[in-house]
Amino acid sequence: MRPRAFAALCAAVALALVALAQAAGAVADATARERLSRGDITVFYRPADARPAARILEVAVSRGSSVAHSAGLADLGPVTIYVASTGDEFRVLTYGGVPDWGAGCAFPDRGVIVLRNPITAPDPLHMEDVVVHEIGHIAAGRVLSGVPVPRWFHEGIAMTLAGEWRLPRSSVLAGASASGGLIPLDELAVAFPAGAADAMLAYSESFYAVRFLMEEAGPATPAEVLFGIAAAASFEKGVEALSGRTLQVFERDALVSFRGRFGWGVFLSRWNVMFVVVALLLLAGGAARLARSRRLLREWELEESGRSDGAYRPARRSDSDWS
Repeated sequence: MRPRAFAALCAAVALALVALAQAAGAVADATARERLSRGDITVFYRPADARPAARILEVAVSRGSSVAHSAGLADLGPVTIYVASTGDEFRVLTYGGVPDWGAGCAFPDRGVIVLRNPITAPDPLHMEDVVVHEIGHIAAGRVLSGVPVPRWFHEGIAMTLAGEWRLPRSSVLAGASASGGLIPLDELAVAFPAGAADAMLAYSESFYAVRFLMEEAGPATPAEVLFGIAAAASFEKGVEALSGRTLQVFERDALVSFRGRFGWGVFLSRWNVMFVVVALLLLAGGAARLARSRRLLREWELEESGRSDGAYRPARRSDSDWS
């Protein structure tokens, strides 16, 4: 074996040993955690995170059953939740697959959810929504039973099951629809954009793409959509059975529906947008009036100065008349 190749092999083995040591350390570290359980839901946490862990368990228990019922399940089943105390611990437990703005991650095939400690999360006030959203992933995954689905459906159905929607997300989609900045759904099949702003748009599109599928299927409930895809054993076949379109045509028509629902006319018809537009127009009008008044005052001062000098210069009529 050549020296360079041997050195590369040694480096690869060393890296593998480090990775194994880190994984073993993470497992050993996980066994040192404390736990809270109620029914089928168990939360593992550090002793310092006892209060947020108790709140997470309360949210999971109180809202988990309604999410499961929305998905068509009799009950949610066993769920294990890990609360990561630090960003580094969160990255280890999620295998580094969550961007910095992410606060949670679900592994539906294992029934596992990993959450940031709410104190270290990007938006602590919305951590309850994050808990319910991740439970939505678990419930949807159990209905789909391993049927692969694109990322936009994976996120959109979790948002739908969690009843998760806010005006800012609607406004983001409205602005992108009006300006031509929508992301084609086939570009959201595997992963979402890394940037927080583009990711917000991706989540918004995902929610409304699922809503569009539900409308075209009947209207259908989230459970009917999930079980329809599970029965077809293929996302493409399930979408075709539910909507009467191929997946490619459905994704194209979904974006057309976004433009119709959130075009400039609809965007400007929103009361909050109209309020801002009217306020800006009033401010612009006021600024113009103020500038004109100042110009007239300057001219009057010049006229007065001219009179005192014995050289009167009349103002132009168009500028001296109020209109």
